Amino acid sequence: MIVSAGEAICRDRVRNGPTLRTDRQTAGVDGDPGPVGFLGLGHMGLPMAHALADAGFTVTAWNRTPARAEELAAVAAEVRSAATPREVAHAAATVVTMLPDLPQVREQLDGPDGLRAGWARRDAGVDPLLVVMGTVSPVSLVELAEELADDGIHVVDAPVSGGPIGARERRLSIMVGGEETDVARLRPVLAAMGTTIRHMGALGTGQLTKACNQAVVGGTLAALGEAVRLARAGAGPGDRPRGPRRWPGRVGGVAAEGGALPHRGLRRRRGEPEPAQGPADRPGDG
Repeated sequence: MIVSAGEAICRDRVRNGPTLRTDRQTAGVDGDPGPVGFLGLGHMGLPMAHALADAGFTVTAWNRTPARAEELAAVAAEVRSAATPREVAHAAATVVTMLPDLPQVREQLDGPDGLRAGWARRDAGVDPLLVVMGTVSPVSLVELAEELADDGIHVVDAPVSGGPIGARERRLSIMVGGEETDVARLRPVLAAMGTTIRHMGALGTGQLTKACNQAVVGGTLAALGEAVRLARAGAGPGDRPRGPRRWPGRVGGVAAEGGALPHRGLRRRRGEPEPAQGPADRPGDG
């Protein structure tokens, strides 16, 4: 079997995971993760944060455009809008990020208004837990976790599938990578947002699983696109108004479970463009 250099490095780094402290304190032994912070209220993050509030969590939310957090706080009593990530970290040991990519996560970690500054001012007793729910590089994520481990910050990756509809209906599929104690602490939070939660293994394995999911979705969409063109090319003039229009909906059920085809079909019927977002919000992330 031929293995690319990138694949070999990725496999080795994710299998071994980051070197983390073992003399740590963790919250959630009794299943209560405490207050939750949330960064990134885009078309995925907003309904996810709302789901946490509806489940009874006290949520401190931040968004680059403050109006988004303020709007959420206005309709959800359990949500408080924060001016900076530092405020979020000061209010919650567990912070979820739903941001386009890992560079954006890093931007919110450092500096006087970053998460690390807020966590540094918290009372001792509970180690901070960073939950990366956007779609990012598993190798880069492990490297970030190694950097944060010296400060006692734990990391879990939990990318999702299900799209905005799944987020609004609280039925996301969530692929989780991280240490068992961290995942156990996080389970009530994830259960508020999704119906299928799978702990895949060490940190980074959630992102690897998501990459596999994306490969299947992308391949299926490409094959169906070719099949639709083939059907249109082979249909007679009298069949064109009916055959090609009905055919994708019937055959497309093969990919319907992942949500990709219904989302695209609905957008195209409405004449809506595909969302132009980062990796965490690209088509197929649900």
